[in-house]
Parts: sequence; C-alpha cells; structure tokens
Amino acid sequence: MALLFELPYLNPPNPITTGHFGTDELRALALTTANEALLGPIIAALPIALVALAKTAPTRRSATAWIAFPLLAVATLLAGLAAQAQWFQYHIVALAILAATTWSLAVTRWHAHYGRLPWTLVTTTAILGIATPLAVAPPLPWRLAHAKEVFLVAALLVLAATALTAVARTGLRRTSLRPPTATVVASVAATAALAVPTWPQSPYSYSNVHSAYTNTERVTTTQTRLANMAEAHTLIGPDTQVMYLAFGDLDYLLNNPTTCTYPSPVFLQRSTYLPKAATLESYREALACLDDPNIHYLVWQPSWFTPSALPQDAQTKLTTTWTCPTPLPTPTPELIYCPRK
Repeated sequence: MALLFELPYLNPPNPITTGHFGTDELRALALTTANEALLGPIIAALPIALVALAKTAPTRRSATAWIAFPLLAVATLLAGLAAQAQWFQYHIVALAILAATTWSLAVTRWHAHYGRLPWTLVTTTAILGIATPLAVAPPLPWRLAHAKEVFLVAALLVLAATALTAVARTGLRRTSLRPPTATVVASVAATAALAVPTWPQSPYSYSNVHSAYTNTERVTTTQTRLANMAEAHTLIGPDTQVMYLAFGDLDYLLNNPTTCTYPSPVFLQRSTYLPKAATLESYREALACLDDPNIHYLVWQPSWFTPSALPQDAQTKLTTTWTCPTPLPTPTPELIYCPRK
C-alpha cells in the first residue's frame, strides 16, 4: 500500500506533489497526445468513429452516450499522463485499444444500419495509414523542422472527415459491396492504420521523446543485449540469485531470479538525486535487499545508477558487502557484475 502513495515522489515535480498544472504541462500533454495519434492513425480516426457511432443511435440520448463514454475513457487516460508529468507515450498506449474497438464498432453498426460502409471513416483511416509512414520516413532534422505542418495537415484531414460524417445522409442505401467484401475493405484500412507503429523505420515519437529511436534500432539494440546476456550467463549462471541496480528492461532481458521486493531498484536510484526518496518505506525495502544472503551478484548499470551518490547508509552497505570495480573499465560495459565479498 505504501508503494501506491509513494510513487508520485519518484518523478517530481508533478501535479500530485505540487498541485500545479500550468501552460507548460498542458503544452506537453498536447504534444505527447498528438505524437501518439500521429504514429497511431487509428487513434487519430477516433473523432470520426465517435460521430459515426452516434449517427447509428436510435435516440439523441443514446447518441450522446456513444460519444460521452469513450471521451470519458480518453480523459481518464490523459489524466493519468498529466498526473505523472512524465511525457512518455507508453503511458497512453491504451488509447490505441480504445480507438480500435470504437472504430470496429462504428464500422459494424453503420454497415448494419445503412447497408454500406462509413466510407468517410474507412477512407480517411486508409489515407492516414498510408501517409504516416511517408511522413516519418525523412531524417529527424526534417521531421523536427516540419512537425507543425505535418500535425496541422493531419488535424485538418480528421476535422474535415468528422464534419463530413456528421452531415452525411444516413438513409438505407444498397451498396455494391457484399458483406464479406465490405469486411475485407474495412479490415485492410484498419490494418494499414494499426501497422504504422510496427514499420521498421517508425520512430518512438514524431517530434517528442525518443524521436530518433526507430523500430530497427530497437531490434538491433535488443539483439546485441541478448548476446551480451548470454555471455553473462556463462559468467554468473542463468539461475544465480542477483540484485539488480539496472533499469527494468535490462533486468527483464537478463532474467536472473531475485528475491528483492523491487527487481528494478527505482527508489534506490532516485535517492541519488532526490533526498525525499531516502525517507520512503519503499526505499528502505529496496535497501534491505543489499543484505540478503541469498543474493550472490549485483547487476549494475553504471550509466543509470551512481553508487557514489547514494545516501551514506546505502553506500556503506554496498561497499562493505560487494566488490565493484573502481575505477570503471574502459570502455565501460553496459552491465557490470559485482560479486559478494
């Protein structure tokens, strides 16, 4: 339970710890959301899908509900992002699931009610799915220089499609597409949009955090790390109990067991530059793992964790129990394995 209330202190300042949410935070929230929507076109198409859903409702009240409840879900997701003030897009990745579900429901209900596909929604989604990879293909300097224009064009396209859907005539009309064919057409459009984040050259974001980091680089980095982990297992063994002083993705890839309460020692790491972290119960729980006799190695990531900046009690525990190289070898490996003394 303590963890739940102590998490906000890992990333101050944020609205939870300061009670402030100003213009800078609002701008960062908008930029993060815009990047997620651009690189996940199914999210960008959500306004069109909501209007299409509303137009299939039998009453004004139910039409309002079709729009209000998904928007409430969106607001909840964005509130979680804003509360943390950590502008990483994975915090709102659930938007893609919400948008894809809404999109599928809108297409299905529209076709059932009016005997044809919601062509504005389907066509716009396909355009976004095709155009976005072209927009992310140029080098990062070009993307950063033209980000405003790209976002503006995408926004205008979505707004125009939403307006066209709102005024579309909804009388029952026959379509030349039989249900199986309509399903294929809709599926192709949705797949084009959903596939954008998986293309090899798609970056983590268009103009925000990690905008230079593409899927190709992510795969290459992971393959290199896995090879390094295989070498590490020949040194320390794959089943040896360890304590990680490393970021969570490296812990996951090494996959050695640990008895520590927190496999990734974020509270210890934050104490190297946030004095408040050292006063928390979660910090004390993480610190206790340094004394665990079942732990045989520390797995240390020097680029992320600085032992010399720890509070004195933690430094003493570490230096009296573990043997870590000083000075660091050159070049410094990503992970260093420190045996118990």
